[in-house]
Amino acid sequence: MAETNKMEVVKDENKEQLNRIFAEKFQSVDDIISDGVFRSQLTKFMGDMVYNRTTREAPPEGKKWVRDWLDTLIDKGVDGDNHYIDEIERVLLKKSNMSSGVRGNLYAVAHHCIHLACVEYLENEPTTADQ
Repeated sequence: MAETNKMEVVKDENKEQLNRIFAEKFQSVDDIISDGVFRSQLTKFMGDMVYNRTTREAPPEGKKWVRDWLDTLIDKGVDGDNHYIDEIERVLLKKSNMSSGVRGNLYAVAHHCIHLACVEYLENEPTTADQ
């Protein structure tokens, strides 16, 4: 679970390959949203975030947790896999009516999941020895 929450550091020699994969696979927002690897990375990432939120311990006596962008999404009914994908699509198309804080966080989540999808494509790409 924790693996999806940490940002992976890209080695300099992989940046060009990741940029190539991004340019080949994701030419439009529709390409991003319809990509199965992106969707699975997003589902896993958001599932981990919601799981961590719902299973955290109770706040100390007389205190309460500070609400954040994830609470806002859940309050607005954006709490299922398809709802996250729909809202991220609206954010990428600049048509979301969420607050700027929520949009900024969803934009960061989308970019992180795009990066993870590109890394997965790179890892599964046949090497010259395989050909």
